[in-house]
Amino acid sequence: MQYLQPQRTSPREVILDSDSPILLPCPVRSHHAVYTWEKDNCIKSYTCPVTGESCLLVSTEDLPMDPGVFRCSALEDGFREEIVSYRLVFNSAPLWAPSAALAALCTALGSALMWV
Repeated sequence: MQYLQPQRTSPREVILDSDSPILLPCPVRSHHAVYTWEKDNCIKSYTCPVTGESCLLVSTEDLPMDPGVFRCSALEDGFREEIVSYRLVFNSAPLWAPSAALAALCTALGSALMWV
């Protein structure tokens, strides 16, 4: 007998400053399901209390969050479904420092304005 693997979601990239609070929402599709979070496909999972229409994974002193992929799954009647995933990336540049893409855009705009 062959078992189907649950579908994986494509992680949404979230870029944050290292000192920013982190709140990862997972939409609630059924109030009968148990929602959990896992990081980087590890066996360790984090419970996710349901509040309204979502359950949040919140960074705390007890649960610091490092860069990586966080996946939220729902388990109901023995069936597991991955609901959402996020790839956390921490921005190492200060907020005022322009990114390479922004610098390239400014250069291109400056060049275009010279021809007007």
